[in-house]
Amino acid sequence: MRKKIFVYFLLLFTFPYTKAQYCTIKGTAPGAQGREIRVITYSDQISYLEKTIASDTIDASGNFNLKFINTSTIYAFVEIDFYKSDIYLEPDGNNNIEISLFKNNKNINLNNPFLNPLSLDINFIDQNENDINILIQNFNSIYNNFMIKNFETILKNHSRKKVEQFKNDIDKRFKNTTNKYFKNYIKYKIASIEQMSQIKNKANLAKKYIIDKPILYDNIEYMDFFNNYFNDYAGSITESAKNKDLKSSINHNIKFAALSDIMSADTILKNKRLRELVILQLLKIVYYYPDYKQKNIINILKQISEESKYKRHRLIAKNLIKTLKNLCPGTAAPDFTLKDVNNKNISLSDFKGKYVYINFITKYSNYCNIDMNLISELYEKYNDKIEFISISNDRNPQKFNSNYKWTLLYSFHNNKLIKNYSVKSYPLYVFIDDKGNIIQYPAKAPDENIEYFFKQLVR
Repeated sequence: MRKKIFVYFLLLFTFPYTKAQYCTIKGTAPGAQGREIRVITYSDQISYLEKTIASDTIDASGNFNLKFINTSTIYAFVEIDFYKSDIYLEPDGNNNIEISLFKNNKNINLNNPFLNPLSLDINFIDQNENDINILIQNFNSIYNNFMIKNFETILKNHSRKKVEQFKNDIDKRFKNTTNKYFKNYIKYKIASIEQMSQIKNKANLAKKYIIDKPILYDNIEYMDFFNNYFNDYAGSITESAKNKDLKSSINHNIKFAALSDIMSADTILKNKRLRELVILQLLKIVYYYPDYKQKNIINILKQISEESKYKRHRLIAKNLIKTLKNLCPGTAAPDFTLKDVNNKNISLSDFKGKYVYINFITKYSNYCNIDMNLISELYEKYNDKIEFISISNDRNPQKFNSNYKWTLLYSFHNNKLIKNYSVKSYPLYVFIDDKGNIIQYPAKAPDENIEYFFKQLVR
């Protein structure tokens, strides 16, 4: 017993208690009472898979309070319905904001967020000039003015002098700033200008900004520069003599180690961590190339997700598998629960055992109105074999409420559903089998001979 007590105290003093670092965002959103407010960030900036890190319901006075653990400075965005705005969040950061979009905006409910996207227009209250958001806002204002005045000179004339002058002006303007994230934000924004203007060749850019430099996974400007640089790299390598070995490694060997060996011949990629991150991005790009086997790419990503010694890379590989396979035939259709015309909760899982034909609709689209009449004809023929579900993104549920016999659901405020099904235009169709797996995404519309597939099922 004494031995156990001794070990307990030894561990207690060996691993001291670390206080959790909480970040808060509180404030007001007049006119947005009852809506959900979310803080969303990217799980990583290769797959760009989103994750919600905090949410709250805006109260009757328009107030909200979000609190969450945050251990590093990250790029995120605050989102209400389909409207959002950027924000940078630091450990132990306290952010007091006002969101003015919904204030005295009588047309907000009539706005089509896809055709007319609006920003939340965040105003930071009582933030000092060294706050990361104020620093970036000030820098971006200077950068935007510079690019408006000098874009053609930089792009066409490759003016090194203009870029150097901008860099010197920025150094003077922010010389007393010590925020590490912000300093790297500026550094890689300038790197992107140098890349765009071609005042430095690829080798010099790599030497200055990539080789033997820390990988800044959470810095939005570093990752933008990294992705742009290696997007070009992926294009050049797949067109070069190396393409044969690369393609063979992916299409035949199906071994991550073999792929890594091929890539290690490049002088830029001697560092194993950097090389592995580039491979992850390369796999994401060539996944959509017709002469690369998608199944093998997923297998290599699985190897990385299980075997990489870098925690970040294991996560990125898992996220890429998720995003690349999302809504592919044979994968599970994302479940949902929505209200029907009688205010009853209906879930997709309620229809297991039946084929399901879903259409996402909105009153903003004339095609939706036309297609609803065509679905009526299909419903009369196939409703005993196929469940028809129309999901409206309109606030007024009466719009499509009168003449349709099949299941009609309402998704407004359910931003997760719209993202899960990647609804970017209307109408959108999804065809799901009796086990809840995707058959077609996007599925054929009623006027694109979807009935051919229905007939095959009936037979």
